Amino acid sequence: MIQYLISIFEKIKKKSILFKILCCIIALLYISIILICVIPIRVDRTTPGSVTNVSYVLSVDSENEKGNIYTVSVYGDDKVSVLEYWLSLLDHNSEIKKGKSNTRLVFTKKEEDSRNVLYKEQSIQDAIILAYETAKKRGCDVELPYSYKGYCFLSIPQNKLKTGIEDFRIGDIVTSIDDVPLESSQQFISKIQSLDENLPITNQFKVIRDGSERLITPSSKMIQFLKTLTITTDTGQYLINDLGYDVYDIDYKNAKPKINREKTYSVGPSGGFMQALSVYNAITPTDITHGKRIMGTGTIALDGNVGIIGAVEQKVITTKIYQGDLFMVPVQNYEDAK
Repeated sequence: MIQYLISIFEKIKKKSILFKILCCIIALLYISIILICVIPIRVDRTTPGSVTNVSYVLSVDSENEKGNIYTVSVYGDDKVSVLEYWLSLLDHNSEIKKGKSNTRLVFTKKEEDSRNVLYKEQSIQDAIILAYETAKKRGCDVELPYSYKGYCFLSIPQNKLKTGIEDFRIGDIVTSIDDVPLESSQQFISKIQSLDENLPITNQFKVIRDGSERLITPSSKMIQFLKTLTITTDTGQYLINDLGYDVYDIDYKNAKPKINREKTYSVGPSGGFMQALSVYNAITPTDITHGKRIMGTGTIALDGNVGIIGAVEQKVITTKIYQGDLFMVPVQNYEDAK
């Protein structure tokens, strides 16, 4: 290959000045094109994405009309080439911001990816439980056996905190404190709030990490951080600000009617609202879709509250592309959706 390039170079040397200049211009253009296609720019880009019928992920073995309820997703990048950046600027359906996203200022790429996977797990879990519990309260013959498992961390930026490897980390599920089984997130937060980070921490927290149990004695630095993510209301109740969520063991096989969960490659919590509606529709006798293609977005909580989401503009556009009849959105996003 080197000899071939040398031979070409020798031939060019024998050519006229004009030919040499032309070759240099072509070479520079070629190199420039390659560079703008490969040089990355740190941006936060969001574009219209796709829709997924919830029944492809959560299917219920019942004779009821399942309806057509879809989650709406978008595509996001944190790095694009110079060419992609220019094309995005010309596309009014895309949103692009230079620099790192707010979460990436706190979490590493690996930590953010882990959080998004856990958010998806939470959304599916809470949607299923809420759908069955609501249907049962309304007189439907349904059952969903489930039990409390523990408290899972979502928002511990270990890399930023520079805590030890044996400290808490994203994905840890706390199951007991000093051999006392954990029964709720409030119990966990109350314990954290009672600890004095200025004194040596001696309490042992049993956690499940990567499928295995281990005992953790958190550092004073970790306890101080956890306290900053919790507040108390006037009634003395603890509120958890995106620190984690309660995990439940759901007995899918013995659910009535049986629910089947398939693997999904999407991440994030914004499908929870439509997942809850889809499961509820499948286990109750009346088809709430009335034959319409229902698409939407929003987080879900076990108390039924639908939470705010991002990229609503791109999700409305995605719904239009896939010919949805109705787009459902959290009330907090309503004005932007309009």
